[in-house]
Amino acid sequence: MKAAIKYFRLNSSNSITNAVRTILTLFIISTFGVGVTLGQPTANFTWGGTCLGDSTIFADATIGGTLPYTYSWDFGDSATSTSQSPSHLYGFTGVFSVTLLVTDNISLSDS
Repeated sequence: MKAAIKYFRLNSSNSITNAVRTILTLFIISTFGVGVTLGQPTANFTWGGTCLGDSTIFADATIGGTLPYTYSWDFGDSATSTSQSPSHLYGFTGVFSVTLLVTDNISLSDS
C-alpha cells in the first residue's frame, strides 16, 4: 500500500479522480496476485485467560509482509507451537516470556 500511495494525485477539490481510483484498485489487486511484498512482517499478538488451570488463548495480530506466514511460538515454559493462534495451558504459576516468530512467504521475519 505504501508503494501505491506515492502515485496518488489529488485534484483541486482534494479527491481522487475516478481514473486514478481505478488504477489504484488494479494496482492493489495485481500486487496481491503476484505476491509482491508490502514490507517486512511485524509480529504481534494478543492473549486472554491467565488463570492457573485455564488455557491462555493467543491471537496472532501480525501485519505486513507477504502471505502466507509461518508461525513459531515459544510459551516460555519449554512448550512451543506452530499454530497461527494457539492456546496453551500453563502447569504452574509464574512469569512467562512468550515469543512469536513470524516468517512470511519470501523468508522475511520478525519476533
